[in-house]
Amino acid sequence: MNFEELLKTAKDSWEKRKPTLTHDEIKRISGKEGVANFLVGFMTSEYYKRKKLIFEGDLTIGYVFKMFLETSEEGNDICPTWVLFSPSSSVFNNPEKLLAVYEKLQQECERKDHSLPKPLYYALTSMYASGAYIQIPPQFTNGDLVYLSIAYEYRRATPDFKLGYNLMLASRGISKGVLYLPPQYWSKEWAEFYSRKEK
Repeated sequence: MNFEELLKTAKDSWEKRKPTLTHDEIKRISGKEGVANFLVGFMTSEYYKRKKLIFEGDLTIGYVFKMFLETSEEGNDICPTWVLFSPSSSVFNNPEKLLAVYEKLQQECERKDHSLPKPLYYALTSMYASGAYIQIPPQFTNGDLVYLSIAYEYRRATPDFKLGYNLMLASRGISKGVLYLPPQYWSKEWAEFYSRKEK
C-alpha cells in the first residue's frame, strides 16, 4: 500500500469515528486527560479551540524530527515535538517531501553562513523554542507550502510515540495549535505501518 492509499484509509476511518466520540475521548485527544495535562496551555486561546479542531480540523500527516521528554511525578509525561507539515494535498499524498525538507534544513543549519531567517533558525535549533505555523522558505520546499510547529505530545495518550511520520489534526483557520491523533483512532492499516517504524 502506498502513502496515498494509507492516508486515505486513515482519513476515512477517522471521519467514521468522529461522530461517536465521548466526552472522555475528546479530553484524551485534546490533551486534557489528567490534572497536569489539563493545565498545559490553559491560558492560551488555542487551548479553548481544541474541541473545534477535533471536529472541524483536517487530518494530516506531519514529520516529527525532534522531541524532548518532560517527566512528572504523576506520570503525565509531556513531550515538546518539532513537526513539519503542509496543508497541500500534493504533500499529504507524498509525505516523503517533508523528509526532504527536513534534510535540507538540517544541512543549512550546519552552515556557518546559513541563509535561514533568525526566528526559523532559533526554532529549529533551540530546545527552548516555541512557535506555530512558522513558514519554511520556498527554496527548501520546492515551492510547496510547509510549516514548522512546536507541539506537545502527551505520553499518556500515545505511550509508543515515535519520530518520523505521525497523524495530526490541524487547521490554521481554526487554531494555531495542532493535535496528534492517539492510536485508538487510527485505521488498522496506519497502526500496522506505525508498528513497523523504529523509534
